Amino acid sequence: MQNITIIGGSGLLGRNLIKNLHKWNVTNLDKQPLNKDYQNKNYQEILGDASDEAILDQALKDADVVWIKAAKLANERHLDSAKDEYRKINTDLPKKILKKCTELNIKRIFFDSSDAVFLNTWEKNKHLPFSEHSPKDYYGKSKSEAEQAIKKWACEHKERSVQVFRYTRVASKGSLRLLSLWCIQNQLNIPLKVFGDGKRSGCMIHIEDCINANLKALQLQPNFDVYNLTLHPITLSELAKKVIMLKNKNGKFTYVKDTFSHPTDPMIHAMDPGKTWEKLSYKPKKTLNDIITEAHIFVEKELEKKIPTILKGISSLNIIKKIIRILIIKNLKKQGIEI
Repeated sequence: MQNITIIGGSGLLGRNLIKNLHKWNVTNLDKQPLNKDYQNKNYQEILGDASDEAILDQALKDADVVWIKAAKLANERHLDSAKDEYRKINTDLPKKILKKCTELNIKRIFFDSSDAVFLNTWEKNKHLPFSEHSPKDYYGKSKSEAEQAIKKWACEHKERSVQVFRYTRVASKGSLRLLSLWCIQNQLNIPLKVFGDGKRSGCMIHIEDCINANLKALQLQPNFDVYNLTLHPITLSELAKKVIMLKNKNGKFTYVKDTFSHPTDPMIHAMDPGKTWEKLSYKPKKTLNDIITEAHIFVEKELEKKIPTILKGISSLNIIKKIIRILIIKNLKKQGIEI
């Protein structure tokens, strides 16, 4: 079996990939331990910071393939105070890993990027895999610079192989905050709050399709290729209607002031997969309806947990549900989630 080292494999994408790498010897370098439910028999873990050269040496010494997943995520993407950290983790660390791979003669690299490398108008180029980058926040710029460095590294030697995955919003049960919030509102008979006029658009992809695409790519060795993993974009209004249609059909939605988006966000935040699925010989199996249905089921189970088993058989359960509903709303407000 070949050896694969994953840098930052304990996150959502990493752990789900590792769980499916049955034919690889896997080394995961991460600051956080991986839950045992995701480990297979050929798994080993190195806990530490990949920027530490000694630790990085240990993780890469026997690697045939390296997958760079470590990243600072987009939750502080517009804050000047986070600018240096984005560069350090998302740009400088991949460059350091490239240098180490050169020293160790490692020729196959995978890199996880983002649709944030595109934040210009959708109409300009539809954001195809090889369209010109147009990042507007620190997160997108850091990913764009890393992509460019990795492409340069690949093109320096024809024996090298680099594959870049760009992800949009990855859906896994309750992983999408806005969608989960709308499912909660719908199931509690609270009107869904749609930010702005509802015309703003985005896209998503299910975690299972991401992992299946990853596994397909491990069978390929192009010199350099880029894959946009995404379904087609949908407006907020259309998404709200689907949330209602698939669960509580009597639900409603209302338009509120947009406090969710940043002024630099485009009206259509999306990518076009181009020939991605053709190159990978794969077609996404999870539709948008599947993603919403899964979110509804997840939310329903979470809401049910709030009702003690001993009370579920009482005839006045509707009153109890109303009380639980109030308590849930208060708890969400404490977390900064206004419903």
